[in-house]
Amino acid sequence: MNKKQKITIFSGLISILIAFAIWAIQGFHLFTHQKVEVLLPQSDVDKLLGQPPRYEWVNHFTLGLEYTLAFAAIAIGFSVVLFFLFKSKRIINQ
Repeated sequence: MNKKQKITIFSGLISILIAFAIWAIQGFHLFTHQKVEVLLPQSDVDKLLGQPPRYEWVNHFTLGLEYTLAFAAIAIGFSVVLFFLFKSKRIINQ
């Protein structure tokens, strides 16, 4: 393996590890969430009347496993292509 191939493999592995680290930091969700349900505060009158709590959807992106795996597959494919493109051809001098 030459130097360019080693750099290609290393950068591919680092990018995949960073993607999985971001996925882990955001909560190990299997699916990507575009919105989050938030509980709205209730007034004292609503509590006295026995009203159920109200919820509202707020835009909030949370990375899921499907996007992480898709990115990892693209990074692996790109690294494999570059690995074979950087293959050095040795010519034997006689």
